[in-house]
Amino acid sequence: MPTTDSSLHEVAAISSEEKRFALVVGVNNSTKSTYLKPLLYAERDAHAIADVLRKPECNFTVLEPPLVGKEASTWAIMHAVTELIDKGTSQDFLFFYFSGHAKRMHIGENQEDVYFVTHDFEETKIKVMPDLHLSMSWLWKAFFLRAEAGRALLMLDCCYAGKMVGAGSNPYQVDMRQIVEDYLNASQSKGHQDRLRLILMATRDDATALELDGHGLIRE
Repeated sequence: MPTTDSSLHEVAAISSEEKRFALVVGVNNSTKSTYLKPLLYAERDAHAIADVLRKPECNFTVLEPPLVGKEASTWAIMHAVTELIDKGTSQDFLFFYFSGHAKRMHIGENQEDVYFVTHDFEETKIKVMPDLHLSMSWLWKAFFLRAEAGRALLMLDCCYAGKMVGAGSNPYQVDMRQIVEDYLNASQSKGHQDRLRLILMATRDDATALELDGHGLIRE
């Protein structure tokens, strides 16, 4: 995804007092899946984004070298996300970037989720164990329910990125007990009312992503 130093600087400059932590992921293809054509630039874009974030103008601490290629396994990404959200306090700003394939999948009779295609992603295993790989619903819970950071920005350069907006809700399955528990927990958490969550999406919820001129392409 092409970007400029100034555009990321504007997003990052919400507060001069916060600490800023970032996690950057790029995956060209999965070694366990052959149905998707490998991408050419996702991993390169990840390195480029990390370089911009480290600059003094953005002043982010990138928690790890960008997780790319074989380093971007499902477990490694989930572990790194957990470390990222654990770092953030109510005064801090978290940034998560993913560039790669994403796959829409049915995980029940009336349920659907979008999975980020990690280096070891296996579509057939999802049908048996939906929680085995990194999904948008998992990521939504991590940043919208678990993270205490005052601000968080998710930048998703993948197919169906717009699905992230509704990833925390399932119109076909309503668990009233869980809704009440989540409400009570949120009410008891002093920092939740002041939290800001932003999502920058390369595509709509029904659109596929493209690569052009050496980068991922943001579509209208």
